[in-house]
Amino acid sequence: MKKMAFCFLMCLMVMPLGAQTSPPSGPPVINNSSPDLQPVTYEGRFKAQEGDSAELIKGVLIREALYQVLLNKLKEENLNLDLFKKKWEEKIQKALSSQKNTKETNPLNERQHYLETIINVGKIQNILPSYLVLAEGVDAKNPNERWIKITALKF
Repeated sequence: MKKMAFCFLMCLMVMPLGAQTSPPSGPPVINNSSPDLQPVTYEGRFKAQEGDSAELIKGVLIREALYQVLLNKLKEENLNLDLFKKKWEEKIQKALSSQKNTKETNPLNERQHYLETIINVGKIQNILPSYLVLAEGVDAKNPNERWIKITALKF
């Protein structure tokens, strides 16, 4: 669904206002003269453990890749990355401590809760809702390490 939305948005951005509405003959064309519309590839990595669900792993991977998008944008704008990372960690710790009153003491449940909190804190997916997953897989040297590559329009 996200891939279709991404392609649709790409078509809308490159289509002139007075263009005919005939179906496109190929993949969307990106206007190379505009630096704001250049797709950029980012990578997210995550070390999975036994018992982590596939949905949770993918959520963390996408979050990590989108987090890299944010860090890249902050770096381009010459903003303080260390302060951003510190505030982000404080926000995660605050969310974890406010939900600490759970009765479950199973380490697997604690890990799952921590990962779900990381995914939901900051709602990165709402900041950059359009991205395209290019590839995902397992690291050849370390089978527990997962990776994902996404492309997103530079914002």
